[in-house]
Amino acid sequence: MTSINLTIMEDAYILLKRQKLQGESFSEVIRRVCANQPKTFLDYAGVLKITDEEAKEMHAIVASLRRLSTRKLPKLPKNLKNYPIFPS
Repeated sequence: MTSINLTIMEDAYILLKRQKLQGESFSEVIRRVCANQPKTFLDYAGVLKITDEEAKEMHAIVASLRRLSTRKLPKLPKNLKNYPIFPS
């Protein structure tokens, strides 16, 4: 099998090394870790096993929390250029 040299930052190497099991090559670690990752948002479809009623209840709770958080947000000035977090 062909091999390829990779250059990675030291912090990435440390993270990869932590995942390595005894006797496992780094190639095997990468395959094991990456193979378990969902590829798209649709890979999560069907993860929650809930009824329609439970889904409606969750939707109502999220909507309520959004309303509460929106009310608590400070009103931003119309001209953001003069706002302190947006220096010129």
